Amino acid sequence: MNGIEPLVNPYLWAIGDGALDLVPGTEIAGRYRVVAPQVWLDTQPSQAVEHPEDIHRELLPYLYLYPHRLHLPVIYDVCPLEDYEAPVLLLENVPLEGAGSLQPRLVERLSQATSLRQASWFWQLLDLWLPLSEMGVAASLLVEDNLRVEGRRLRLRELYAAMGKDKPLGFGLAKQRYQGEVPLPTLHQLGERWSEWAAGSHPEIRAELLAIGTQLQAPIADMAAIRQRMNLLLLKQSSQFPLRMQSAGQTDPGPQHRQNEDTCYPLPSDLKNRGVVPDSQLIPHLSIVCDGIGGHEGGEVASQMAVRSLKLQMQAFLGEFSQSTTPILPEVIAEQLAASVRVANNLISSQNDAQSRSSRQRMGTTLVMTVHVRQPLVPDAPPAP
Repeated sequence: MNGIEPLVNPYLWAIGDGALDLVPGTEIAGRYRVVAPQVWLDTQPSQAVEHPEDIHRELLPYLYLYPHRLHLPVIYDVCPLEDYEAPVLLLENVPLEGAGSLQPRLVERLSQATSLRQASWFWQLLDLWLPLSEMGVAASLLVEDNLRVEGRRLRLRELYAAMGKDKPLGFGLAKQRYQGEVPLPTLHQLGERWSEWAAGSHPEIRAELLAIGTQLQAPIADMAAIRQRMNLLLLKQSSQFPLRMQSAGQTDPGPQHRQNEDTCYPLPSDLKNRGVVPDSQLIPHLSIVCDGIGGHEGGEVASQMAVRSLKLQMQAFLGEFSQSTTPILPEVIAEQLAASVRVANNLISSQNDAQSRSSRQRMGTTLVMTVHVRQPLVPDAPPAP
């Protein structure tokens, strides 16, 4: 490399007995360099990683939980080591800072954070419990050293099965570690840990967090009621802080196309109409970017169809929620947004079928959309800024 760092330096978290023994500076497989205990650097990130054809059962939760990668690590490589029976699991999207050091632990930052940020971290804990429980790795939320924070985001270093007393998933790749029934953590145990952490939270939210911890420890915990209560607490806190959003856009057809197939909202022409319905209802709350793909300029048509469809649906969506007198749970909002995207997708698919498009000639588009949904304040919350 002649001392020149690559454009991208992905620092990776290494799991396995071999990873614990290697000293900084060790080179592995002509590609990786150990920079700290369990922290490796890929010195050739532009080269594709050759993944094994068969994946070990122990690693399946990492794959199934990929939709939650905002908080969870992702498999990068499985690297064999000489003199070790089991290979090393390498994880990316781990809470590592630029220099390869771990982000601070949740318990270290709790006392220093605002009440809003604390409430957000506790909400994310609760929100991750169900998907991690379904995969048998909810114990990952009970290991203090595993819970890291990066700004407002709660992040997990690795995944744990059983009760979290065992080594993380990825240590047992030479054999089958888990057979038969495996004891899993309960909501009661989450409530105990929750209460420990809540004791050091901001006085403004401490009593409510402790009450939620008690609910979690009940013989029969009503998770729906607990989520509703936590959602109310988070809305109360967020209502005390003004929300300001800025957006900017730039588009280009790229080096291989003569025609620009991108579409976004709002455009300058939309901004001129921001005092007129529907733009007056949408512009403060909606941003859309669509990057069209498809033969015969089909991408341009697809991206425009998607934006037109979503604008109509978001107008109805925001109007419906503006009439609500009680806060709406995030999962309800997410379900409504997913349904709206499916409608746009079906419109484009029907157009493809009507024009007998097939293979690469079928038009399509990517979609990135941000929607700001104003929730009604609870009675004792301060007025909105």
